[in-house]
Amino acid sequence: MKATKEPHEILEKETLSVEQLYAVTIWCYENVHISDRTKNIEHLDDGTFSLMNDGEEIKNYNNHGHIKSDLLKVRARELRSVLYVRLISALEVYLIDSIKYAFIKNPYILPSQKKILEVQYSKLIRTDSITDLQWSIAEKETRKLHSGGFKDVVKYYNSQLKISLSDLGINLFKLEKFHDRRHLLVHRMGKTDPSYRHKYNDRSTTIRVSSEELDDLISTIRTLSSKLQVALEAAIANTSKPNEDELFIGEVEFEILDGEFPEILNQDYCFVSKDRFIRNSDLFKIKAPKGSSTYTMQIHCTNQDVALIRSVLKRLKKKNLINVTSNDPIGNIIPRKSDLPIEELADIAKMLPPRNDWKIGIHKDLATILGTSIRSARKIVFSILSDEALLEHLGTNTHLELLNANQSGDDNSEWRCRATLRASPLRSMKKKTPSA
Repeated sequence: MKATKEPHEILEKETLSVEQLYAVTIWCYENVHISDRTKNIEHLDDGTFSLMNDGEEIKNYNNHGHIKSDLLKVRARELRSVLYVRLISALEVYLIDSIKYAFIKNPYILPSQKKILEVQYSKLIRTDSITDLQWSIAEKETRKLHSGGFKDVVKYYNSQLKISLSDLGINLFKLEKFHDRRHLLVHRMGKTDPSYRHKYNDRSTTIRVSSEELDDLISTIRTLSSKLQVALEAAIANTSKPNEDELFIGEVEFEILDGEFPEILNQDYCFVSKDRFIRNSDLFKIKAPKGSSTYTMQIHCTNQDVALIRSVLKRLKKKNLINVTSNDPIGNIIPRKSDLPIEELADIAKMLPPRNDWKIGIHKDLATILGTSIRSARKIVFSILSDEALLEHLGTNTHLELLNANQSGDDNSEWRCRATLRASPLRSMKKKTPSA
């Protein structure tokens, strides 16, 4: 699968290529012109002529109409059979590559979390990134589907991805017939067998692909690709990690004070946390300064490891080895989303002042007004900050007590709101609305 294109884009390109090839070839057949000066044509004494190739006769024709009829009736039909096989093969590749694509985009989309996978030790230690390892898993996960039939692929989508092609409005019987006809064209030279004739109530002894059937196949492929793409993107976006240990996202900017980069921040340095050895590259990446002395630490780890990074940075700051130049989001408590329905969150959002006017401790004032705990109020505020639709409600019907409390708050709190957003878990970035 090409890195620059998604499976449905590759399928569309292949489908369009087949469509254009057929249209151009038929145009050439319809406009074939024979003259005495045409290369590879040998005119015979009886008025007929032969199509030649390197001095050998390929086929003899009675007249110009004969060759045109042969091209449009026989050769066009054979061309359609070849293109038919190519399209079905492209469709099968698309269906399997789409599974790999979905898995790489969100590894938790496949529910077989307890499946045991054997990986060679040499391959594991030489893997440069988790994506490479995930790709190997995806290859093994779908390997059997390449040798299986169309029914196996449909069943896999249904059982593993929870996507029913029939529920998408796809005629599975028609698709199965397409695949069966391709099988006969490839393995029996287009000759039908009793099983096929009985299954489809078709007495034909030979598969002949008409132009209407080729058009129908192309239309069906495009419909399937369009609908399946929407279903896959929805599954990718709505599938979250099975536990609550969400992925932390944040950035910290810092300067080196003694001129030497601390060894403890090197990418290959290993920590020990809760009897686990953890390499820095699995927790964060550090971008070297360009034209300045400021380094950027891009944090990508689970919440349980945030405290580890926080303690290291505090230790380095205490020893005057680094100076943190940005407001550090990992110094804050990482909130979680509220379980309140979206409608209630919208009503609360309307009570809050416009976002740019927020002061520190606004969640405490909100807790007092709502009669709830500070922790619950923090979750509500975080849910609103993480949803663009809820943010639009801010300031619509501001609660007077909240407005007064906010106006008398600390003026140095704007960074805290920004840090909260920058430290939002990955799941909140994928979902548009808080879970009810």
